[in-house]
Amino acid sequence: MHADGSRVHLAPWEIFDRKREIKLASLATSRPDFQGSIVQFLIGLAQTTMAPASDFEWLDALQKPPDPSFVRERFATVAPAFNLGGDGSLFMQDPSCSDGDEIPIEWLVIGMPGDNTLKLNRDFFSKRNTVQNLCPACAALALMTLQINGPQGGKGHMTGLRGGGPLTTVILGDSLAETIWLNVLPESEFFAGLKADRKSEMHDIFPWMSVSGPGGGSTRGRKVSITDASQLQMFWGTGRRILLETGKLNEAICDICGEHTDSGISSYKTKPYGIQYDESWRHVLTPYYRKKEKEKETMLPVHLSREGIVYRHWLGIVQNDPEEGREIARVVSRFHRISGDVWGLLPKTPRLWAFGYDFDKVKARCWYDSVMPLLSVKEEIREEYERNTAQVIRAAQYSADVVHGAVKDALYSKECGEKTIAGPLLPGNAPSNIPIVKVRFWAETESLFYQTIGMFKSALESGEPVEPVKAEWVKDIRATGLSLFDFYAQAEFVDEVRPCAVVKARKRLAMTLSPGSPRIGKILGLPRKVAR
Repeated sequence: MHADGSRVHLAPWEIFDRKREIKLASLATSRPDFQGSIVQFLIGLAQTTMAPASDFEWLDALQKPPDPSFVRERFATVAPAFNLGGDGSLFMQDPSCSDGDEIPIEWLVIGMPGDNTLKLNRDFFSKRNTVQNLCPACAALALMTLQINGPQGGKGHMTGLRGGGPLTTVILGDSLAETIWLNVLPESEFFAGLKADRKSEMHDIFPWMSVSGPGGGSTRGRKVSITDASQLQMFWGTGRRILLETGKLNEAICDICGEHTDSGISSYKTKPYGIQYDESWRHVLTPYYRKKEKEKETMLPVHLSREGIVYRHWLGIVQNDPEEGREIARVVSRFHRISGDVWGLLPKTPRLWAFGYDFDKVKARCWYDSVMPLLSVKEEIREEYERNTAQVIRAAQYSADVVHGAVKDALYSKECGEKTIAGPLLPGNAPSNIPIVKVRFWAETESLFYQTIGMFKSALESGEPVEPVKAEWVKDIRATGLSLFDFYAQAEFVDEVRPCAVVKARKRLAMTLSPGSPRIGKILGLPRKVAR
């Protein structure tokens, strides 16, 4: 999209035209999840066709981006894999579904009401029949978005390679082309640790290029390991067997982008038992966590939850968390490793874009995305910097629990023998959770966190102690915690509403969140003399 609001269609290779200077925000998608899909598509396309052989070649291309004609030539080598309709292999589709169940096109779009919702008449917010036609571009994006993010869609309808609702993290550059390149790994690193021969045939990379369709039609009962295909298939996984009804095109207005099309798509066909990927896959754009079951230890992709993405999740997204067994995405890990060596060539303010769906089984509850700063830290101070950052986050988690507990005590504790607060939706027993308290805590202390870790960096680089920074952080956290308590515990009306409970809860909160608190001091690693 141009600055004047006009839109223009570009081929992927044109993004690398330096005369255009295309920003990420220039992508004129109608939905935020489509934005995430386009970026992953472009990163996957570049990784598949033009990945550098070594760090040296990667750095050379960062300094001098490849010529658009070269990019066009490389992208053209896989062009047969990206036909949306016609005969032969079709992008992320399975032609063997031609005799499958015909489904309205709106079911391809995540968040639209499904069969069960319609039967129960529960399409309160996303109304039925609001998406009846899609243009080819939006249909392709909806298809890829579902294959990447989709949860299990009933018996035999598999999740994507990373399961339903994976968290994706992308390093942001100053332009779209730079963003793509910052998330491309040299081949020596991308294929590192592969225990089998590297597979490079088209059907090994793009499963729909197989003669019999993705995984040979139905793959019931069989899981696909990372050694069964090319590692590049992590960008092109097809857990669902879908065939767009491009043979029934009609003139229409696309119900997503609003543009006129002569090739409107109104339905698709599907069958169960697409590709089921096993746990051996490690997607380079996704953080993972360690799960132990009996004697088996497995690394699983991080999925979104209803908490969204806040700095509480810094550990495991921006920084490894060995204590909890969380590992950041490989592209982020590499960025940290090389940032000190290529200082001056990277964006002035590197950032990390984290995004994904939060699913409740098959229901999409929310799409979240967040942008976090990526501070470039010298290797000699990195260990101490990350240790102090982790301490602050754990102290913030403890503080959020304390504030939440204090509000609950003020409203519902029976220790003073007063009548508990019971709103119209909360008769009887006290609720186990008051989510808004923690949501507000994380939101209102986020800027303080970024300011604090910036001060850690400055202090460590100049050889100054970080303990005063931590002590000041506790004072600011205490002020925020007391402010939130006063608001939600109705402390302003202390004489009228549960005065004993409010006063006692506030006093405990003030003592617990203080520089002299033993628990806070222990979490932050503060000497007692500093803590006081």
